Amino acid sequence: KSGKENDVIRSAIGVVALYEFGYNDFNQLSSIFDRLLPQKKLEYVKFTSWCAGQLTHHPTVEQSRYASLLFARLTGWTRSKGRRNRNLAAAHLLDSLSLQCGMVVVVFFPALQSIIWHLLSDTSLEVLKATASAINNFTFSIIRYTRSDLNTYLDFFSQIIPSLLNYGESTRKYTALLLLRHLMTNAPDYYLPKFRNLYDLLIDTTYNE
Repeated sequence: KSGKENDVIRSAIGVVALYEFGYNDFNQLSSIFDRLLPQKKLEYVKFTSWCAGQLTHHPTVEQSRYASLLFARLTGWTRSKGRRNRNLAAAHLLDSLSLQCGMVVVVFFPALQSIIWHLLSDTSLEVLKATASAINNFTFSIIRYTRSDLNTYLDFFSQIIPSLLNYGESTRKYTALLLLRHLMTNAPDYYLPKFRNLYDLLIDTTYNE
């Protein structure tokens, strides 16, 4: 594992290129890629997260297993404290996995429930935007692969959003509005009968903003 940032990019490009050209030892490729995670700088976080998505897109058994491992890793990053915390990397990796291998990540909704507040309570606007994008992609995957779980999923976020709106900080309210926009766009039928209550909540919590 090299400490040089340029080597991270070269290694990630090499792994994805070998994978795309049919290199048949996926375990070796994933082992190399594992050493590149997590990154700290935004551009490196975004790029390695994109690479992770390429490696797990339309997953076979091996890719599904690796996507599950990556999800477990990002869960650990959110629970680490202090300098070991990697919410930025976790949010972007969650976004990429939710987009590229939704059929795998939807089974980790209970794990998502356990870490989502760690991400949504972060002070970084970049983390919050990436988390909202991840929820958008995760919601689409729920609808596509486990639609029977959709109401339970949306009920959970219906508890999260008022908490964010009532938190008292503009950043939290902005995050709540981002989430609500994504959720309503993906599942309008769920929110239609709740519209009046949502409208009143938004007026009460954002009137003076």
